[in-house]
Amino acid sequence: LRQEIENDRNQKQIQDLKGGGSSTPTDRDDDRGKPRQKSPWSVASPNVGDDEDGEDYRLYIDIGREDGTWMDSTWGSSGKRIPLTLDIRLVADRLADPVLAEKMVKDNTIGKSSKVYALETAEFARLRDGFDRMQVYGGAYRIDLANGRYTIRMLVQVEGTKADQNYVYGDVSIPKGCLYFSLPCFGGRINQLSTKEGPVTVRQTGWHTGWRRKESRILGVFNAKPIAEARRKDPY
Repeated sequence: LRQEIENDRNQKQIQDLKGGGSSTPTDRDDDRGKPRQKSPWSVASPNVGDDEDGEDYRLYIDIGREDGTWMDSTWGSSGKRIPLTLDIRLVADRLADPVLAEKMVKDNTIGKSSKVYALETAEFARLRDGFDRMQVYGGAYRIDLANGRYTIRMLVQVEGTKADQNYVYGDVSIPKGCLYFSLPCFGGRINQLSTKEGPVTVRQTGWHTGWRRKESRILGVFNAKPIAEARRKDPY
């Protein structure tokens, strides 16, 4: 009986995350209702013909120096930027790998946090309108509730930009490791992400908090668009 109650609670949390429904078929089909061909820019289901329950988004990311960042003073001082996009899927019914879950920043000390769920990504982020790319290895997300407001916190693992790309990007680079994203989400639902701009951060060791430890540093900004809307704007 105790196990049945726990299962019911897990199902309720999943339904709350979904917002009462899952992604529409058009998120993963083309305009004629046929399955989309595999693309390095698109999220692929783990198994052929297997659509996971969740919500698909395209992240429009703009990497470069921002006011108040703790990045090294030489990083991005030229004003150059790296614009890129990344397609993701917020999986509603599968928990994240425990190793990834441990990499989430534990900073919601005054509120409540959901379990950490899986976040699938395209194989590559799309840089320079597809003339360049960066490998991505999936991620994780959770929903925080603090002071009556819900926030989605996401991380994705990236290969980062490489030394042979410096001639294009100059003094701006994306470090290898985890990129962190956060946005308001209405009602704590993954189909209700805010359209506002949110921060992109990395975790690096420094002294800005008063002692030497891992700290969050602003790497840029981003916004998230539902995949169907994004493909009407940028059809790839």
